[in-house]
Amino acid sequence: MTPTENLIDAIGPWLDGARLHMDQQRLETYRACLQADGGDVQIVIRLKEGAIVLDATNNGQLLELYREDVQPRDSFGRPEALKWIFGNPTGRR
Repeated sequence: MTPTENLIDAIGPWLDGARLHMDQQRLETYRACLQADGGDVQIVIRLKEGAIVLDATNNGQLLELYREDVQPRDSFGRPEALKWIFGNPTGRR
C-alpha cells in the first residue's frame, strides 16, 4: 500500500471521530457543504502549527468545523510529526 493510499484509508475514521465532537450546527454545515454546488469540505494538515483541521467552504465563506492539535512537541516546541522535515536537531536517533 502506498503512503497516499494509507492517508486515504485514514480519512474515514478520522472524519467519524471529528463528527462526534461537532455540535448540531457544525454537523448541518458539514452536510450542507458536501451537497452544495459551491461548497466543499477539506482536511488541512497544518504542519508548522501542529494541527489537523476540518474546514468547510460554501460560496467563498470558510468555517473551521473541527480542530485537533497534534502532540507531543519536541524540545524546540515543534510537533514531533515534523521531524521528517527538520530532522533530529541533536543528530541522535
